[in-house]
Amino acid sequence: GGDPSKYVAGGLVCYDLQSQDWAWSVHLDLTTDQQRWRAYVFGAPTVADLDGDGTAEVVVGTSLGLLYVLDATTGFALRGFPMQFGEIQAQVAVADLVTADHTGDLEMVFCDMNGNLVCVDRSGAVLWDRQLAGGSSATPAVWVVDGDGALDVAGTVTTASRASMLYL
Repeated sequence: GGDPSKYVAGGLVCYDLQSQDWAWSVHLDLTTDQQRWRAYVFGAPTVADLDGDGTAEVVVGTSLGLLYVLDATTGFALRGFPMQFGEIQAQVAVADLVTADHTGDLEMVFCDMNGNLVCVDRSGAVLWDRQLAGGSSATPAVWVVDGDGALDVAGTVTTASRASMLYL
């Protein structure tokens, strides 16, 4: 008997273009509209085959700071997810950032509003993290900056006084 206008819910839906029908829908987060942290999904989902098995995963972060990795076929969360971080406002970038492991698996990298730049693998292990001078509501860019062949991560960081670029 609650008033639906007093709640905020975040979720994902998947539409199958071949069958022209809904494949699945997943409820992610639910909060009231009166609390400080609300269940928004600001960033677009990222779809990628994280482990090279031929099946895609869907990666999305929420304003409650939850990082979700879902099976793209069923919408079910993978083991170890969701993971809790600070508020994630941007799309999660995906790339082979750990080339030394020679697995060919893709890692996820994102910034949260607490100033954390985090790299996570498909199993939910945090591979590395850096504390930044401020939070970020932008998706990190991944490319080779210095010509050494290894991918680098760059993104904007917002502090109380200015926005700046960070290179790793």
